[in-house]
Amino acid sequence: MESMLREMDGLEVRRREISVLIEDVAVYWGESVGDFTNPEFEEFKGLRSELEEFSSSLYHGVVQIHNLGGYLKSHRRGLVDFYSVRDGRTVFPCWRRRTRCSAITS
Repeated sequence: MESMLREMDGLEVRRREISVLIEDVAVYWGESVGDFTNPEFEEFKGLRSELEEFSSSLYHGVVQIHNLGGYLKSHRRGLVDFYSVRDGRTVFPCWRRRTRCSAITS
C-alpha cells in the first residue's frame, strides 16, 4: 500500500506541474491556443495528452487499492478505508501511511 501511495505522490506532483503549464499557455494565448496555426499548439496538445496520461495513471492507482479491498480517502494524506462488518455493523477501519512525501503540500 505504501509503495502505491508513494508512486501516486510522484504522479500527482507531475500532474500539478503540467496543469500549471497548460494554464500558463492558455492564459497567454486565450482561445487561440487550440488553433492549429498557433505557434504553441503542438506543445499545448502534448501537455494535454501528458496530463491525461498522468490522470489515468492516478486513476489506475485508485483501482489497484480498490482491488485490494481499500477505498482511497486521500492519497495526499495517505488514508485508506477498508469495508468491514463488526458486531453486525458496517465499519470502515482506516489505514494511514507512516510517512508522507515531502514534495506534496496542501
